[in-house]
Amino acid sequence: MGFWMNLWLVVSAALMYWDAGFVLNRPRTIPGGDLFWLYEPYELYVKVDKLYSIETLNSGDGFAAAQSYLNLAEASMQILTVILWARASTSRSGDVLGLITQTMTFWKSCLYWVNDFMRPEEMRYTDPSKDLQQYILIFFIPNVFWIVCPFVIMIILGTRLATSAVSSKRKGSGPITKKLA
Repeated sequence: MGFWMNLWLVVSAALMYWDAGFVLNRPRTIPGGDLFWLYEPYELYVKVDKLYSIETLNSGDGFAAAQSYLNLAEASMQILTVILWARASTSRSGDVLGLITQTMTFWKSCLYWVNDFMRPEEMRYTDPSKDLQQYILIFFIPNVFWIVCPFVIMIILGTRLATSAVSSKRKGSGPITKKLA
């Protein structure tokens, strides 16, 4: 598999584990908490994305925690994808799992943004009008990768799997033709 796709899966999995650690261990991970030293960059991020704030946690909003549990599942599946790709005998299974995980990541990321934008203005997690430059640099640019990279990988893997299926069907060696023989 391409180096950049392996890199994306490993780095994004590590970030998802780290992110889930921050969210699921609040309030210990916010300033003043004993685990804050592991999550100092979140001090700035929380100012832009209120979903991560202690106020949102205290309000009972469970979206961040729900997303974090999904992150743990996705990250684990991404690591398994890389392992499957590393073994020639299971690389096709890696393609299938990779397509599934990147579809999950893509749509979960879309849901995250749409959930925020569909809220009444006073209940939104982000507010670009407060500081547009900070919003673009800290929220928009980093988070757009969670939509673009998975989407590109979905196209690559979907195309490869479809091409492989058509090729197998033409040769009469696919799983369906073997069962019929």
